[in-house]
Amino acid sequence: MKPSNMMKILMIGSIFLLATSAIAAEGALKIAAASGKVMVMISPAAEWSDAQQGQVLSKKDGIKTAEDGVARLEFPDTSSVTLKENTEVSVEELVWEEAAKTVGINMTAGQLKVLIKTPSDFKVKTPAAICGARGTVFYIFIEGADTRVYVDEGSVDFTSTISGDSYVVIQGMESIASVTGEMSQPRKLTGDEKAAVLAGWETGPIAELYTEPEVSNQDNLGDMSQQEMTQENPAQENKASRI
Repeated sequence: MKPSNMMKILMIGSIFLLATSAIAAEGALKIAAASGKVMVMISPAAEWSDAQQGQVLSKKDGIKTAEDGVARLEFPDTSSVTLKENTEVSVEELVWEEAAKTVGINMTAGQLKVLIKTPSDFKVKTPAAICGARGTVFYIFIEGADTRVYVDEGSVDFTSTISGDSYVVIQGMESIASVTGEMSQPRKLTGDEKAAVLAGWETGPIAELYTEPEVSNQDNLGDMSQQEMTQENPAQENKASRI
């Protein structure tokens, strides 16, 4: 086979792979469920329009919910991002291939739940923090100038966008980041506090088939002393440290 013909075959193969990847990423995120007033801004448009169930979202697209709006975004493996009322996010990064899955979400307001089914590089950025997911289920709340994260399963790298300080927040714990750069040390929630965080997420059109995580040794962290907890998770020092 002549070198020129081999080069043509390689070029055709590369174009096919690039096209396949582009198509996969293009349809990797869709609106699986929505109720109430839900709006989308599809790039390059600069205006919001009514969202439609099944609608595909791509990089640079945005979605927001009104006071009566809720929505669930879903990936091909049924990983999901759920928006409660008065929430606004945009897709900053979206690569969904067999060998690599990278998702970047920019969140400017509201309440968000993330459920990850397969390993991926998944980050949510708010005005005060970046949540890098190691594990499967976590919740983000923007409250005034603060960002609060609660981890229901797995762990999250929680980093201040102002100071660069960081904590690893593990199952059953929450941490708060302020736009001043301050961060609270992760703490275990009480039963009532956890119930308040989880309230309203598993009903109506945003409900998902999900089994409560099994009780593990991590659930006993609430009974540990501060010294024991720091030993269990070295990243949790009196002053937030970089990961």
